[in-house]
Parts: sequence; C-alpha cells; structure tokens
Amino acid sequence: MKVCILVAGRELPSTRLRFREPARLWEREGIECRILEIPSGPIGRWGVLRETRTFDVVILQKKTSLNPWDLYQLSRANPRIVFDFDDAVMFHEIEHGLVLSGKHFRKFIRTVRHAQSVVAGNNYLARFARDAGCEVTVLPTPVDPDRYRVFSGEGRPLRKNPVIGWLGVAQNQKYLDPLRQVFQSLARKIPGLRVKIVSERFPFDPGITVDRKSWRLEDEPCDIASFDVGIMPLPDNLWAWGKCGYKLIQYLASGIPVVASPVGLNLDIVQEGRNGYFAKTAEEWAEKLEILLSSHSLARELGENGRKDVERQYSIRAYADEYIKVLRRRDNPASGGHGE
Repeated sequence: MKVCILVAGRELPSTRLRFREPARLWEREGIECRILEIPSGPIGRWGVLRETRTFDVVILQKKTSLNPWDLYQLSRANPRIVFDFDDAVMFHEIEHGLVLSGKHFRKFIRTVRHAQSVVAGNNYLARFARDAGCEVTVLPTPVDPDRYRVFSGEGRPLRKNPVIGWLGVAQNQKYLDPLRQVFQSLARKIPGLRVKIVSERFPFDPGITVDRKSWRLEDEPCDIASFDVGIMPLPDNLWAWGKCGYKLIQYLASGIPVVASPVGLNLDIVQEGRNGYFAKTAEEWAEKLEILLSSHSLARELGENGRKDVERQYSIRAYADEYIKVLRRRDNPASGGHGE
C-alpha cells in the first residue's frame, strides 16, 4: 500500500509524532509513506493534489484552508481521503484571542465532508466530525516509551531543590500566568523550589527561581527526567478542549507524576490519585503540587503508575497498529464511505 500524507507548508511537531515516527513501523507492514507539503501557490498546489492519484490512500493533516476547487481536485484525483487532526482547528480564533466568527468552523465542515474517514486526537474533537456524518477513529498522539529516561524505584534521586516542570512552545506559556502566585506561595513553603521551563523562548517569569532550557528534540528525555512534577494548566475554552495532552503523556512516559487542568484529553490521561492530580483553582494547584513535592514516595509511586499507563495506552506501537486498520479500510474499495 502506498500512502500520501499532505501537510502544511511548514512541518508541525504533530507531523513528526503522528506520521514520521509511526511510518517506520508501517513500512515493516508493507505500507510505503510519502509526506508532501501543500504549496501556497495555486499552480504548485494543483500539481501536488493531482499527484495523489498515484497513491492508495491520502491523509490530509489538519489543513482546512483548501478552497472548494482544491477539494474538488483532490477528491477527483483520489477520493480515498483520511482527514487527521489533533487540535480544535474549527476554533482557531480563540487561539489568537479573537471573537468566534464561524469562518474556521465552516472550513472544517467543508473539509471533513470530502473525507471518507477522520482520525481525531480526542473524543471532544471527534464529536464535531461525527456530527458532520463522518466515520471517526480516536487516536491520541503517541510517544515511544523507550525513548524516555526513567528513574524508577530507588534509582530516582531525592533532589535537594525540587523542580516543577513545563515543556511546550513559547506561545503557550500564557497558560502559566494564573499560576504565578501559586509558585511564589509554594516557594515560601518549600526551600529551594524551582520552576523549569523548556521552550524556544521564555516570555513567562514565574517570580521565583527559574531554569530556562532551550528545547532540543534530542534533549527532551533528559529535560523531562529533571522534573519532580510535570504540569499542564489550560483554560476552560473551546480551543483548549481540543488539546490532546501530549506533554502529559511525555511526563508520564518518563515516570514523572503530573498535575493538570481537567480539560480535553487530560481527563482521560490523568487518573486522579493513581498517576497524578487535577486542579482547577489556584488553591487546588497549590495543594496538589505541595502534596507531590513533599512526599517523595508518593510521587515515585504515581510516576511509576503513569509509566505503565503510557506503555499500555499511548505507545507508538499501539497507535501505529490502530492507524493501519484505518488505512486498510480506506484501501479496500468495498469499505464504506461517510460514517458508520
């Protein structure tokens, strides 16, 4: 089977996580994958869309900006289309602090209606595609558990200066703003407490000792292993509910307990009291973080449970196997069209 993956002009981190890494496993099953960027100019774009006719299945990743003529050309060249998304692409206005206009929602509906299948990163996202009459499979973005360094049992050191860790892109550091006073309050109770931020830029200042580490792919496992607790605060809005909790999965794969907002896929990933805690208010954030930072044995137990959970539910092997089922359904002309 030959599979074409159409991506935006700039490669997104999710392209690597959802396609480049799983493709190595798919190729062992006889599935040849090729990633093609969609050009911005109409001539180049139509050329790429016509090229899809030489493939058995086409995956369109996240892109909802193809106009009706582009979608017609794509469907005509190859109707066996899978639309894959792991963000609330229908609510992009909220991401940029704008008022909802419905523009992106209309683009989303137009796009998924040209797809024979949809793969969504969480159940919240899947609902919108199902309501449009699509067949939907839910597959959260996976990790390779073997890639992450794990300090388990007595091997994980008790550090003198505990670390609250966050990893992500700079524009999402705004989600840390509501925790500034939480960090400062905890620093008065826990000597040597630090916040570590791993990112490409550092606009956020927590008001306590902070370790700023420039993100590099090859350093990710070591960076996360330096955390005592990993955090994922999110606002309760339509955009945030589309988040697929990837950083939580990374923390847990490293044996790090977590505290997270009860939003989006976080609700499925975090099992309260087993691998971490939920927190809504500043008081809850302070309480849950203090519990984990003050009890080394509890933090170690929750981290070990999280590692097991990731291996069972969010490994790249499990993801690749489930995605193959989607591709083979589309490669089979006898399989259905829109929806079940």
